[in-house]
Amino acid sequence: MLLLDSGICTAACYDWFTAAAFLGRRPAVYRRLALDAGIGSGDRVLDLGSGPGTLARAAAELVGSYGTVIGLDRSPEMVIYAQRRGGDNRVGDVTRPPFADQSFDVVVSALALHHVELDNRDAVFTEAFRMLTPGGRMLVAEFVPPCGSLGKAVARGVFNEEIADDPRADLVDRMTRAGFRRIETRGSGVLTVVRGVRPIGRSQQRLPQ
Repeated sequence: MLLLDSGICTAACYDWFTAAAFLGRRPAVYRRLALDAGIGSGDRVLDLGSGPGTLARAAAELVGSYGTVIGLDRSPEMVIYAQRRGGDNRVGDVTRPPFADQSFDVVVSALALHHVELDNRDAVFTEAFRMLTPGGRMLVAEFVPPCGSLGKAVARGVFNEEIADDPRADLVDRMTRAGFRRIETRGSGVLTVVRGVRPIGRSQQRLPQ
């Protein structure tokens, strides 16, 4: 679990830590994530586990004045920090988002899923599927495992045990169970990126649990 969760690290500290992890390239990386999610002018976008709001701000640049971007995070401290940097950020549980069915065109989540308990992670994808319009997209980005035993040990200590394992197969499985199709994956530096689409018509039926 991140140090932030134990109250040791502030939102500003977390923001600095994640920025440092990208070696100064975080704005470009997050803009690429927003583009990969297919975000365009006028879209309604939800950022689950929005943290300091970096991805939400990148999405806001793409949706323009006719679109909307909402960031949802369970940490009040993070929400306040993100709000001070502009944008619509709200406190809430990513496994039980307080939004109506088919209320978004795109759902994104970056470096947030590893904060969700294992037993609750399927709910994130199920809820994303519910909130998306048919044809809507979901994109999830998580850290790839570090190389070497020392790197893995650091990851286990700073994040949690799951971050030391490649999340790609797990993300694809959870997205598939939720009903997403046309699932694509790619590696990008320190990130694994998985994208899926809520199908249109009969094919949007979910797989049996």
